[in-house]
Amino acid sequence: MQLQLFYEYVELSKCLNFSKAAANLSLTQPVLSRHISELEKQLGAQLLVRDTRNVQLTEMGRIFAEGSRLMIERYEETLERIQSATTGIIGTLSIGYLHYAVGGLLSEFVLYFLNQYPKIHLEYFASELPELVYNLDNDVVEIGFTTSIFKANRAIYATYPFFEDPLCVLISPMHPFSKNKCLAIKDLSGEPIISLSRDYYPETDLYLRNLFSYNDSDYNCTIEVANIKSALLYVASGRGIMVIPDHLAKTEYPNVVKKQLSGPDCSLFINMVHKKDNNNPLIPIFVDYFQGFAELLEDMNPIVYKKEKRKCDSV
Repeated sequence: MQLQLFYEYVELSKCLNFSKAAANLSLTQPVLSRHISELEKQLGAQLLVRDTRNVQLTEMGRIFAEGSRLMIERYEETLERIQSATTGIIGTLSIGYLHYAVGGLLSEFVLYFLNQYPKIHLEYFASELPELVYNLDNDVVEIGFTTSIFKANRAIYATYPFFEDPLCVLISPMHPFSKNKCLAIKDLSGEPIISLSRDYYPETDLYLRNLFSYNDSDYNCTIEVANIKSALLYVASGRGIMVIPDHLAKTEYPNVVKKQLSGPDCSLFINMVHKKDNNNPLIPIFVDYFQGFAELLEDMNPIVYKKEKRKCDSV
């Protein structure tokens, strides 16, 4: 089936007039009529109801018109990307990211990407979650690498999860939990918790409160701090425990130990996001290349974690 037939049918479905559609397509009316008849024969379905004055789409005709429009859009997008790649596309793309979560992976990926597109200029903005959310919402950055704590509005943002980041618990070695191999949220019910400030990290605070609520557990936040380094000192001194994503749980404090959290919903996803209405042509190119780079994730901690978590759950 020739692609041109799809173009002709889509145009006719918009005009619902053979003469007008033929003129728009630079065809004669008899030629267009013959092409549409050939299309119906190939499909084995009636697409149009014709009379001397009107043209109406059948139900099958409406379905085929919508499918044809989507197929043409996908074809033209693909063609544009191929042409851009062969002609050496030029432009600028701004990237916002959580350094500890994806900095290592991103540093490897951009070398690969820029080797393919040396004329593209990438701008980088490392930040913590509140600043990253602000930068995304206010178009300071066009692509963001963030955690699923950022509840991106699906009507506004396209979201691509690309690896799972487990939650863990930081505790003092003097705490009774230090003897456990792993913990569940219910184990933490009522425990004094050191938390990041809800004023600066509202998404994180809401996420943890919901997590405890879903697990029928009491979220007992006793101390709020401005940053993780401050929280570690409180944990080290036995003032409470901290629930934190694994990528932030690296600590050199000898009197702070890390325990895995097991159970449903005890993990986050690291997502790549961008606004759907952003027309920068570099965005789909970057997204496609990053998704094709997924084999690098096989060597990252979440894969190891999954193996360890299964083992831990079986104990």
